[in-house]
Amino acid sequence: CLYGVDKNPMAVEMAKLSLWLITLAKNKPFTFLDHNLRCGDSLLGADERQLHNGSLDAKSGEVTQMSQIRYAMQYVLPTIIDKRRQIATLTDFDITVIQEKQRLLKEADQTLEVVKLGADLLIGIALSDTKHHKSLQGTLGMRYAELAQDFDKALHQRQTDFSWAAKNERFARLRIEVDTLLKGRHPFHWPLEFPEVFVGKGDDAGFAAIVGNPPFQGGSKITAALGTDYREYLVEFIANGKRAGQADLCAYFFLRASQLVYQDGQFALLATNTIAQGDTREIGLDQILALGCNMIRAISSQKWPGTASLQVACIWIRRSNWHGLCLLDKKPVTGISPLLSALETTYNKPYGLCANSGIAFKGHNIYGIGFVLGVEEAQSLLARDPRNQDVLFPFLNGEDLNSSPNQFPSRWIINFRDWSLEQAEAYPDCIKIVQERVKPDRDTNKRSSRRERWWRYGDYAKGLESSIFNMKYVLVAAQTSKYHNFIFVSKDIVYDQKLIIFALPSYCHFTQMQTTLHTEWVLVFSSTLGLTPVYTPNDSFETFPFPLNTDSLEDIGERYYTHRQSIMLANQEGLTKTYNHFHDTHEHSADIVKLRELHTEMDEAVAHAYGWNDLALEHGFHETKQGMRYTISEAARREVLDRLLLLNHQRHEQEVKTRLFEVKGTKGKGTKAKKGKSVVSDGKTGTTDGGLEQGALF
Repeated sequence: CLYGVDKNPMAVEMAKLSLWLITLAKNKPFTFLDHNLRCGDSLLGADERQLHNGSLDAKSGEVTQMSQIRYAMQYVLPTIIDKRRQIATLTDFDITVIQEKQRLLKEADQTLEVVKLGADLLIGIALSDTKHHKSLQGTLGMRYAELAQDFDKALHQRQTDFSWAAKNERFARLRIEVDTLLKGRHPFHWPLEFPEVFVGKGDDAGFAAIVGNPPFQGGSKITAALGTDYREYLVEFIANGKRAGQADLCAYFFLRASQLVYQDGQFALLATNTIAQGDTREIGLDQILALGCNMIRAISSQKWPGTASLQVACIWIRRSNWHGLCLLDKKPVTGISPLLSALETTYNKPYGLCANSGIAFKGHNIYGIGFVLGVEEAQSLLARDPRNQDVLFPFLNGEDLNSSPNQFPSRWIINFRDWSLEQAEAYPDCIKIVQERVKPDRDTNKRSSRRERWWRYGDYAKGLESSIFNMKYVLVAAQTSKYHNFIFVSKDIVYDQKLIIFALPSYCHFTQMQTTLHTEWVLVFSSTLGLTPVYTPNDSFETFPFPLNTDSLEDIGERYYTHRQSIMLANQEGLTKTYNHFHDTHEHSADIVKLRELHTEMDEAVAHAYGWNDLALEHGFHETKQGMRYTISEAARREVLDRLLLLNHQRHEQEVKTRLFEVKGTKGKGTKAKKGKSVVSDGKTGTTDGGLEQGALF
């Protein structure tokens, strides 16, 4: 009753050996499991409906050249199922039985060759350039139809043996062409490989249970590792057309598993702990649970048991209703959400809000370390030609932001913005450096724009620069950091791509960003790198419903900010070390105690700005997923998230009514901003300096 699939042939052989060893069947020959442990790509393949339609569009009723697969299947699969059932009934007590199993499986596989060729052709066409789909369907589809008709005719006349395909020259030629389309890939068509599990069973088709440890591959790396064509296939035929650029590969295995278990079946898979975060959650768990599946058990994050430095999640999902208690991190709960949180907390995916668009930006992806200079070299260039100040700037990264007590950049950088080469050549000292240190690598870059415009950054954040042009200071945070803290920095520098820059220049804005209400939202709806939180603007900032009545927030923000700056300068420690003290239960120094008091006052001021005067935040030291923290209580955290989610939906509905949004769909990210000012919740455009005299850094 055990089945298994792997892309790696050696993994399949080791699985057979492992099963033989674990049963301690030393008195039996090597157990023959070739019919149940198979090799192939379990994500790449057609299901029964697609095979019957002769199209990967399962809803299509159109008759195509590839519809001939259906007729071949009608005659072949009963024979295949019969032979596989014979294999299952034979016991492995001597070599003759093993040989008989081998014979039956060989005959079954040979009989299936023509049908499998058609299934592979469907995948090959899907992986090809869309411009060639019709021509391939016409030429190769016609040839396959003729071949399948001859095969059907031979079957009807009972003039064929099991090796018909192997002896047919037209089959051999078409097989080579299909393999060329597949580029060395080996699709795995579940109904053909395990027909007794899937074929003709309706709602009962599929496995009772699936367990597995699918591969982890960051979303941005899937294309490089597997190809653009493979990535497009995953989006269209596994993820139901839903795109999410950073979704981990394991999310697609979750989707596939949900399709392979029968109506009351279950599956349990390991995943990277980002399975409940951002794009990976939207592609995987969001879609699976929306279809009526239920998560019955989960471990949200734990260290990988091996030597790899990796945090993983363990997920158990049932493809039907579940009336018992669920287990979340070994604790009973009434239900588990796609966020891997208890369903006692109301779960709704937040919408992006038009009011928050055009404010949060990532820094520049320079794509060339040769742009970066040491302080001495930069000062030398400035001394040699004062005009170089037009293109030389301090270069701030996350390490400087979090570790330096005054957030001074430790390096400088050459910045030719989006200038032409002629403009850049007006600064000969600097263009020479870029030509010598950057251009050689750019000359081999796959992207033509980077090769041809080698003197510019790989991705120049033009939107960022235009949004902060009239400001003196902006709020900045490190994208990946132990704590998400926000600090004012001069706008006249170059920001690294690992920084998030907010076109928000006042203490009132700082208060709203630094409050626990916002940082808790970030921890829930953003992602992580291992256990380290990652601030993703589209999930963390653009969805956050800021308070509207903010008149009282300027004063507390300035007092909190000024006191925090004084602590860092006095101790010569950066943000990370300062907040290590802040969250340390054994730290009782007067300056840290005062910072905690100010933080409490700031959180309460923000809660009042929302009109939540009844909300008890219960500040203190509480155990969290990130460890011991000085923060609000768990009950308060859940209540805050519930209220913010409700407010997010109310704001979104209002924006739809006022036509700020052009509705593209009904789900959270199924909306697109049509028009929207770069505003925050107090309605200001954010172009003033907000009285930031004491917070000035440059």
